[in-house]
Amino acid sequence: MTLYRAAPLLLIPFLAACAANADPGAVSSPSPSVDLAVFRELARCVRANGAPNFPDPTVDAQGEIKMESSVKVPASAETACKSIMNRLPAQGGQKPPTAAELDQLRKLAQCFREHGVTDWPDPDSMGVFHVNKRIDDLGKRAWLPARDACKQYFVVKSLRVAGPDDKGKE
Repeated sequence: MTLYRAAPLLLIPFLAACAANADPGAVSSPSPSVDLAVFRELARCVRANGAPNFPDPTVDAQGEIKMESSVKVPASAETACKSIMNRLPAQGGQKPPTAAELDQLRKLAQCFREHGVTDWPDPDSMGVFHVNKRIDDLGKRAWLPARDACKQYFVVKSLRVAGPDDKGKE
């Protein structure tokens, strides 16, 4: 769902906010190890500020940083960790999906609705699914079965999801 160099299946709204809050003039970190260190620091900060079960980032076989979680991140952690979020690598290179990709993402949304997530939204023009409070509160468990049933419609490496508190941050 939108992480710089990372490509997780779900970008929790907090991390979408991280990308949006990053310094627009920031330059990407010089190496993946530096990026990973900042993500680890962010995870420690989030745990220390109200989300003790927030996981550390991982690195996949392609060397991409992944940070997946269904843990709800409190506003206090967002505030306390803002200086770290601002050091995350710039989001750069985030292009809008092509018309064909957007069409597939709409089909994905329809498939989610047909497989039990009846209130799953269509994507916006950037391919972001702005979910409602119910889905946001439930986290991944609300839509993992639908995701598994709808894999044929995945045309992007990551599914970009923003919660109701993330409007304007994506």
